[in-house]
Amino acid sequence: MIKPRTFVSIVILGLLAGSGPLAAQAARGEKALQAGKYGEAVAEFQSATKDKKGKDWCKNTFFLAYAYYKNGQLPEAVAAFDDLFVKAEKLNCGTWGMLPAWHHWRGRAAYDSGQYQAAASSFTSAAELAPAVVPDDFLPQWKLRALQPIKEYCFNWLGSAYYKLGSYQEAVGAFKRAIEQNPNDALHYRWLALAYLGLKDLDGSMAAVKRALEIKQDGDSYRILGDVHMAGRRFPEAVEAFRKSAENDPKRADLQKKLGEAYLKMEDFSSAVSAFTKGAELAPDDPVFRYRIALAHGLAGRFDEAILSLDKGIDTVTWIGIGIQSGIENGFPFLQRQ
Repeated sequence: MIKPRTFVSIVILGLLAGSGPLAAQAARGEKALQAGKYGEAVAEFQSATKDKKGKDWCKNTFFLAYAYYKNGQLPEAVAAFDDLFVKAEKLNCGTWGMLPAWHHWRGRAAYDSGQYQAAASSFTSAAELAPAVVPDDFLPQWKLRALQPIKEYCFNWLGSAYYKLGSYQEAVGAFKRAIEQNPNDALHYRWLALAYLGLKDLDGSMAAVKRALEIKQDGDSYRILGDVHMAGRRFPEAVEAFRKSAENDPKRADLQKKLGEAYLKMEDFSSAVSAFTKGAELAPDDPVFRYRIALAHGLAGRFDEAILSLDKGIDTVTWIGIGIQSGIENGFPFLQRQ
């Protein structure tokens, strides 16, 4: 005897599948997507999109492109989205309710591929079309309702793409639009603070990151607060911010690096060594930390410890490169002290 819940599931899958082998493959593909089996979903939707007719092809091609994206096949994802946009009008499926998602996820695939200009274009279209909230009747039987983007996050992604392009003024505008949609999300204020920092507007950046911390006191907000203090040469305040950030995210080596750099600026070399050592423990394959430890020892006049800190397993060219970069960042203090 079939249980009621099982019967309902069969009915839903039957409605999704329609009829015929291609429809059955599409249904299996959707099921694989929901289960996070993206490689399986790719295989099913590759077969399901062979029949290039009408809205079913559009829907299945979108799911194929999304499956490519989630499976890490970014060039294939971008190509599938581009194919979808070219043929959608001909197949009369351009007004399907997932149109904002088409633009959004194409933007995500382009963004992750480093194609930030293309991503900005896609996110602009997504932001124009996306709803403020996901409608209740949108894929109600799915776990993948998050496929439909909402306006605030389209603007946030748009701002992120502009930020990556170095178009900080445009990024500020996009993040402000995200905040208009939802003034209580710390993520939008953190990004806004970074965009202001790109413009060297320290007051704007400080106001934004303080608002982020009012909403949520997390490691990322404290990290950005530390960056703002470093830019303003307020090194003790930067140390405190990076320390709180590292306490919130104790497994992140990059935060120990930022904390160590702030200690170097204060000429607290012992604390810098401690922070860099912690970073080296978290990222043992990153030679930068070993160089920074040697640098801090050298600045303190502990040259024997500095030499011992250098890993002889790292080739000379690597050390020279790290040394030059450190010199650029720190005004060659080690060479000056020597």
